[in-house]
Amino acid sequence: VFGRLRDGGLLCHPRPDLLAVPTGAPSRVGDMIRNVEARPHGAWTRYLWPRPDTLEVSIKSTFCRISGPLMICAGDFFDVEAVS
Repeated sequence: VFGRLRDGGLLCHPRPDLLAVPTGAPSRVGDMIRNVEARPHGAWTRYLWPRPDTLEVSIKSTFCRISGPLMICAGDFFDVEAVS
């Protein structure tokens, strides 16, 4: 859950260490913001990201939606081999 899109920070995340990361970083957050600004009722962003348990890079798809002053997102990982 993010606060106001451009200047709000990450408000809630399963990894507490990411709460200190500014909204503009990492770049994938910027991609998610741009996508959801274009489609406020919901937008998917697909990108490569390390799995938290193994640190292996996998495809992650995240759905974000604007709800009042918040951007709410949820995502999951997909095996690179399964999508290739």
